Amino acid sequence: MCTCCNEVYKVVIIQVSSVQWSVTRQEQLVLSSSWDGSVRVWDPQTNSCVSVCTHHQGIVYSASWAPHLSRAFASVSGMYRKVKHTF
Repeated sequence: MCTCCNEVYKVVIIQVSSVQWSVTRQEQLVLSSSWDGSVRVWDPQTNSCVSVCTHHQGIVYSASWAPHLSRAFASVSGMYRKVKHTF
């Protein structure tokens, strides 16, 4: 069992709807979207949340890294079809 997962997901209280590793980037980061309306960027090396995006007003169904833009991702909820974020 991965101990970093136990540390990281203590912060997310409501269900997580998607998780994605930053496989095309230099840094090792994880992106998660949640039913609490947030998208979070995690650093698995330090077991900490690096950034929280709370622009959505409802469930965030999915979030995905931008393949060619550094530190950028898109997310989708019922209120917003597609939102580009940077952190």
